[in-house]
Amino acid sequence: MGPFAPMNILNSYIPVDRQHALANGQQLPQTAEGAVLFADFRGFTQITDLLYREFGPNRGADVMAVWLEKAFDAIFKPVNDYMGSVIALSGDAMVCWFDNNPPAISAPVPSGAVRATACAIEIRKTMTEYETFTTPSGITSQLGIKVTVTAGEVRRFLVGDPDVQRFEVLTGSVIRRSAEVDHALEESEIAIGSEVIGHFGDEILLGDWRSGGGGEKFRIVKGLVKDVPAIPWPPPPEIDEQIARTFLPSPVFRRLQTGQTEFQADLRPVTPMFINFKGIDFDLDYEAGEKLDRLIRWVQSVLLKYENYLIQITIGDKGSYLYASFGAPIAHEDDTLRAAHAAVDLMNPPADINYMKDVRIGISQGLTYAGAYGGTSRRVFGVLGNEVNIAARLMSMANPGEILVTERVRRVVSSEFDSEDRGNHALKGVLSNVSVFSLKRHSHRHGRGASPGQMIVGREKELGLLRSALTDTLQGMHRTVIIEGEPGIGKSILLEQWSAEVHQMKIPVFQGNGNAIEKSTVYFVWRQIFQVIFGIDDNETLAMVQEKVVERLEQSGLSTLAPLLNRVLSINLPETKQTLQMDSEGRANSTRDLLVTLLKDALKNSPAVLILDDCQYFDSASWSLISNIEVEIPWALLVLSSRPREAGSDHAPEFVQLKNDPKNLVLEIGRLNEAQTAELILHRLKIKHVADPLIKMVTSAAEGHPFFIEELTYALRDAGILQIQNGQGILKGGVTSLVDLDFPLTVQGVITSRI
Repeated sequence: MGPFAPMNILNSYIPVDRQHALANGQQLPQTAEGAVLFADFRGFTQITDLLYREFGPNRGADVMAVWLEKAFDAIFKPVNDYMGSVIALSGDAMVCWFDNNPPAISAPVPSGAVRATACAIEIRKTMTEYETFTTPSGITSQLGIKVTVTAGEVRRFLVGDPDVQRFEVLTGSVIRRSAEVDHALEESEIAIGSEVIGHFGDEILLGDWRSGGGGEKFRIVKGLVKDVPAIPWPPPPEIDEQIARTFLPSPVFRRLQTGQTEFQADLRPVTPMFINFKGIDFDLDYEAGEKLDRLIRWVQSVLLKYENYLIQITIGDKGSYLYASFGAPIAHEDDTLRAAHAAVDLMNPPADINYMKDVRIGISQGLTYAGAYGGTSRRVFGVLGNEVNIAARLMSMANPGEILVTERVRRVVSSEFDSEDRGNHALKGVLSNVSVFSLKRHSHRHGRGASPGQMIVGREKELGLLRSALTDTLQGMHRTVIIEGEPGIGKSILLEQWSAEVHQMKIPVFQGNGNAIEKSTVYFVWRQIFQVIFGIDDNETLAMVQEKVVERLEQSGLSTLAPLLNRVLSINLPETKQTLQMDSEGRANSTRDLLVTLLKDALKNSPAVLILDDCQYFDSASWSLISNIEVEIPWALLVLSSRPREAGSDHAPEFVQLKNDPKNLVLEIGRLNEAQTAELILHRLKIKHVADPLIKMVTSAAEGHPFFIEELTYALRDAGILQIQNGQGILKGGVTSLVDLDFPLTVQGVITSRI
């Protein structure tokens, strides 16, 4: 075992019965008899919100983690005492399994139904200590619980790629029935299926009958005539680290390896995604386990492409659904965009998973509690909060083949996706109505610049230099423009405004964007440009696109080279005799030459502008093409936009060569001064005057960074610190410093506070 990975923490990510089976070299059977305890907790989301408001995102998460661990330790104790296993913790719900024949236990034990019912009664007693949550300021929130117990046969699968994460899955009618009666229960009630009653005879105190969603009858449990003695599990055995690590997300395991005994919990912006699917008969199909495993491994591979992870698998009353989180445990600046791309990929399973039917997806974005949660004996990595609930509700609303998103998600991905307004909806468990949109298709509007009506501020000099560079090109003086600036500094807004001016001059503008996700995809930045050149529409089928490309190349006598565009346009044309004879070097050279020829033909020796954004994500083939175009198409003004070189990384040699060429124009986008900061605040808030103390406060905190200035200004307004009166922006009385207010002083902190 590694020196920095405490075994008790690794073990806690594995159900205790699985721990005993692994330690004894046993395989748990895929079919088992016993009882399921389903507990539905109410109030976790509200407590998360309370703690954020009272303590802020960092301290609030710490308090939440401590409180959750204490509460779950108390809840898990009865489960352990009655030899049950916590199989799943999913948001506000818990699923426990009580096997009639627990692994590694030779002595006879009461049936799973008896042990599960006794456990449910003890959990209800425990919850009385936690039914009221009170913050230090005296604000209270209620935490409730409903419990159901059903008995019978279940199927149990261990699915997923061991190199990514394996998941425990319980399926069968016993699982579905355990959740179906939840809507008919009051707080603190326990309901048992009719099949459980027979295990007690007259030694149980029963209340009213209740009906489940499928019409089956459940009985309320008041108590037991005689207590069932506790039969706790033996001490958990030690599991080999290389086996234990397969049960938790690899980033969490890596954290544990580095000596961090827990994955830090925090309140952070996350993009939750829920995926509903049909197509596997978990009751009758004897290959159901293999099919689910194959499906989960494919889903994991799709998510890994975007450096994100599956959080949860549920087979229950709402059908089969998966929960993925973009932004935890690994965060990227474009997680919402990654989620949208992944959703599109998940709508198209490969041929060997053609049984995955009627896929529906819901995506939201906002503040969540992210981290390991549960108790010391059992925990999972999870993401909790209102936005998770919203994503699940959107999944339920979606039609087969549809991706539903919130307004915030639609706005973030609008540069690459179109959407259709589905109206304003009241969602169960959500306080206010939610604007819902159906994500429709990839858009050719690839720019990520200014929103409509968004005025550029403090970039007049740079705009003038771009205009001069275009004039030089029109006069036959060839040069390339290099724009460098940190994220959010205003590069895209500058290019958006300038390219709009170029369009008005009737000069064609072609734009391609690099992408962190696709940085290893050959010619990805050029794909958008050549889609426009070939007139490819997102709604066209693959066959239609193939026909259009071949027809265009036939007109130029280049049809035998068509397969060279497979990787450029992702079109999968069959190889021709000519392309089959090419070695890898010859193929690369021929592809580059073909692209230059096609671009020359599209421009027809007339001036044009080529804007290539996010150069830091370009692949080597794209850079080679840029070098060729710079020499062979001098009538095109080439504009490259990039972030500065980051520590530990280097710019591509081609970029360095272009930047150092004295004939080229290099624009380094700097930060705004105090006057420009004031102008930006005035424009964004649509006011006429802003108080000097406010300007100085924002200038000092944001240090001239436009994106931070905007977010900080909006956050101050939303918090009531910046007040607008008669068209003027003033500070709330007595406020002189953000530090005094304990206000976040980082971009991440400010954005989190706004969410």
